[in-house]
Amino acid sequence: MSRPAVDGHVYGLDAKSMPDDRGIFPFVRIGLNRASTFTGFCQRHDTEMFAPLETKPFTATKEQLFLLAYRAVAKESFAKWFGMRMLPIFRLADVGKEPFEQYLVQEQLYQHEQLQSLSLRDLETPMKDYAIIYRSGDFDRMSAYVVFADRKIGFATSGGVHPEFDFEENSLQALARRTVWTS
Repeated sequence: MSRPAVDGHVYGLDAKSMPDDRGIFPFVRIGLNRASTFTGFCQRHDTEMFAPLETKPFTATKEQLFLLAYRAVAKESFAKWFGMRMLPIFRLADVGKEPFEQYLVQEQLYQHEQLQSLSLRDLETPMKDYAIIYRSGDFDRMSAYVVFADRKIGFATSGGVHPEFDFEENSLQALARRTVWTS
């Protein structure tokens, strides 16, 4: 049984619910067989797609590394989409505040919305590329840098890094620009 589990359950956010009147999402007990760290795929597709990660020992095969990267990009895309979905609720954060405070709240939300929109747009191309690679099974199109630890750790994670400069301080990208990255 997994360490964070108690009586075969973990606590997590209920993806189908909305926050209460204080803006707090309810945590619910979720059975280990239904729990997921990322709810962007339905259970059937998540189970099928990520079986090489979830049912086999991790040996850093090209397929396993691809799936880790795909899950990270999909999770980021889903998080941005979810953030956009929550904007109408966030817009209520200025209720009862003084006019200048309302302006500040709405200005911050406007900037947040613009950044979320840019992020979603920038994730479209990688998401399409990952879908093509997954369907073709051509995992040789990807490369990875893997670091192995000399002992077990109590968690696993994957994610993306978007450096703006290389090790010689040459510019690789400007994350604040509004142009679209293409592969």
